[in-house]
Amino acid sequence: MGKVIAFANQKGGVGKSTLTVQAAFYLRKHRKKKVLVIDIDSQGNTTESLTQGQPYTATSSAALFEPNLEELGIFDDTPYGVDLIGSEPNSNEGYDIESRELDVIRNPAANIQALKDAYDYILVDCPPSLGRKLLGGLVMADYVICPIKLSGYAVGGVSGMVNTIRAVQQNFNPSLKFLGVVVNEYDDSASAKSTLQYLVSETNCDIFNSKLRHRAPIDAATTMGIPVDEIRNGKRSYEELEAVYKEMLARIKKIG
Repeated sequence: MGKVIAFANQKGGVGKSTLTVQAAFYLRKHRKKKVLVIDIDSQGNTTESLTQGQPYTATSSAALFEPNLEELGIFDDTPYGVDLIGSEPNSNEGYDIESRELDVIRNPAANIQALKDAYDYILVDCPPSLGRKLLGGLVMADYVICPIKLSGYAVGGVSGMVNTIRAVQQNFNPSLKFLGVVVNEYDDSASAKSTLQYLVSETNCDIFNSKLRHRAPIDAATTMGIPVDEIRNGKRSYEELEAVYKEMLARIKKIG
C-alpha cells in the first residue's frame, strides 16, 4: 500500500512546493517508484510545475473534499511520468472549502483510499495557512514533513505546526507520524546556528541532519518543471536534495 507523505507548514515561502516536486522526480526517476502528487494548495504552483504549462484536464484536488466522490480522474500526462491530482491556479473552488463545516476534512482520506494500492508514494503539497485544506492534507497523510527557513518567525511557525499535527493525531488521524523538520536555505552564520538551537530547545522537534542551502538551480529547475539534476550546474543541488530524500526514506523505514 502506498505511503502518503504531506509537506506542510503554516507559513508560506519555505519550500513546500519545491520539496514536493523534486521528491516526486527523485522517487520516479531515481527510485523507479510509482508516484502520485496531490496539490491541495490553491495557488497551484506544484500543478503548474508538473504540467509544464499544459492545460490541467483531470479532477481538481478541491473535489476530494466532496463526500463520496464517485469519479476521480488522474492527470497522467506529465513529462516525467508523475501522476497528478492538481489545483488550477487561484481557483475559487479551492478557497471556498475553507467556509465549510469542519467534518469536510475527512473526505480526502476516504476518496483516495482506493488509490493507495496503485502507488508506491502519494505526495501532498499542503497550503501555507491553517484551515480546512491543510487539515484535510494531514488527515489523509501517513507522514508529514515540515520545511522551514531560519528567519525570525521560524520558531513560531514550527510551534504552530507541531500543535496542529498533535491536534490532528488526537482527533482525526492517530496514525499520522511527524518525520521532522527540513531546514531550507541554510547557511553557516552564527544567526542561523543560534536560531536552529533555539528551535530545537523550544519545540523539541526532530531536525533532519540533511539541510538545503540556498542554491539557484533548485528554484530554477522547479519553476521549469524538471529534475534538478538535469539543469546546468545542478549537481550539488541534486546531491543535497538526494540526501534529504534518502533521510526521509530511512526515517519512514525506521518508524514503520
